[in-house]
Amino acid sequence: MTRKILKNTNPFTNPAEKVRLADLSELVPAVDLGSPNTTRGASRTLYLYAAGAPHLANFCKRIGINAFKLGITASSPEKRVAGLCAIQYAGLWGAVGARIEEMMVLEGADKWIQIPLRKPAIPIESAGSEGHRIRHFDRHIEFDVPPYVDDDLVNQALNSVFANRCLKRFIGSDNGQIRLRNAKIDARGWFHTLYPSTQSNQKDRLSAVQELFVFDARSEMAMISTAVQAMVDHLTRSVT
Repeated sequence: MTRKILKNTNPFTNPAEKVRLADLSELVPAVDLGSPNTTRGASRTLYLYAAGAPHLANFCKRIGINAFKLGITASSPEKRVAGLCAIQYAGLWGAVGARIEEMMVLEGADKWIQIPLRKPAIPIESAGSEGHRIRHFDRHIEFDVPPYVDDDLVNQALNSVFANRCLKRFIGSDNGQIRLRNAKIDARGWFHTLYPSTQSNQKDRLSAVQELFVFDARSEMAMISTAVQAMVDHLTRSVT
């Protein structure tokens, strides 16, 4: 695959000035994902992971926040992060709707690494049954959902429960726009991924990134765990 991209300058390196970290420690909103599930059956295991990369870290340093990718996979989280490197996830920057020729290539998009998601010291509460408690490991959170809960629904739930931590939502706010302008970053821009076509008669697909969130896993694991448990409680609830 040959990328027809003209600009090759990373807009996030060598910041001219530093911006202080804002208070972004508000709790996740209440979960509102529709009616509880009613079908019963065996469970399947999913894994929530977090990842960072140099180009995202440079961007965050410029505007004074911490942000990472959160993702859910049914396979190995390590393999999923390797996949992010292979496709250079979020490796293009430009206005939503712009042509690929107008995008800037961001160096470091092939160097995603998995970051720790360690169990918080403070226990979290769960409305769900013991069998649906989330399980913490050093670099991911493991949980079970019924087999009829498909990946799209789980990803929708993830985006819903972390909605107020969405990076795109933050940089679209007045505060975020000021930070972008202060850092001399195009306030209309956003991260994109180029997905290569799998068939000769199809074009490569340019997609705006959806799963970047503002958080610091070193100090906010209690919030993250509470949000994930709330999501799992909803997805595994049954009507008797």
